[in-house]
Amino acid sequence: MSKIFPIILDEELDKKIKEYMLKKGIRAKKDAILELIRRGLEK
Repeated sequence: MSKIFPIILDEELDKKIKEYMLKKGIRAKKDAILELIRRGLEK
């Protein structure tokens, strides 16, 4: 996991990702992060 994402997430971002995972029913954190990155790039 840390090899794929050498990003240290701050707690606020971590909370947002966890909320997003719960909303979307995403189990794998890296999938949630990838999805959020994709959305961020689309804007």
